[in-house]
Amino acid sequence: MAENEKKTQDTEVTEAASEKETKVAEKKESKPAKVKSDKPSIVSRAAAWFRATRAELKKIVWTPKQAVIRNTILTLVVMAAFGLVIGLLDYAFSSAIVGLSLII
Repeated sequence: MAENEKKTQDTEVTEAASEKETKVAEKKESKPAKVKSDKPSIVSRAAAWFRATRAELKKIVWTPKQAVIRNTILTLVVMAAFGLVIGLLDYAFSSAIVGLSLII
């Protein structure tokens, strides 16, 4: 009786293994072989990238020229003002240090 059960188990294991092999073989057969020409050339991919980039740049809402000029002038004026203030503070502190060194 034990021999009968052992043979049944061996048969089940063998059948399961053969089913797996069949499935693997079917998967291999169902996949088409990759052909090198399926991939687009580097030139066509680069051209597609440039077309996509141009399309994205067209979607951008650019700031009007007058606003850019106005903001640039404002930035330059503020930088000059801060530079003047920092320069004056530097001169004042330098003079103060020199004055203190003469006292000592």
